[in-house]
Amino acid sequence: MFNRECFSNNFKILRTSYSLSIPTTNKLLHLKSTSTIHYWETQKNIPSADMLINIVDLFSVSADWLLGRSSIPYTEESVSAAEKALITDCTDPHKLDLEI
Repeated sequence: MFNRECFSNNFKILRTSYSLSIPTTNKLLHLKSTSTIHYWETQKNIPSADMLINIVDLFSVSADWLLGRSSIPYTEESVSAAEKALITDCTDPHKLDLEI
């Protein structure tokens, strides 16, 4: 079963620890609705499986940690994937075109 409270708390911890506003996080996750993140953080809604993957990729965290199934947020695999994504993003100038 999906633990809304763990997801909501962990997601907000991630967003705020990176000092990301809700609008900026919205843009980074390519969300259309500006209220989606607010709903996640207040346990009113949950992300789709595809969006969970996007969140895990964006913050380079373990999906198990994000969902409250583990106490270990960063794994060797999540860090390695983040490093590869960063290298790819740094070579694509369009991916770095963000207003933060």
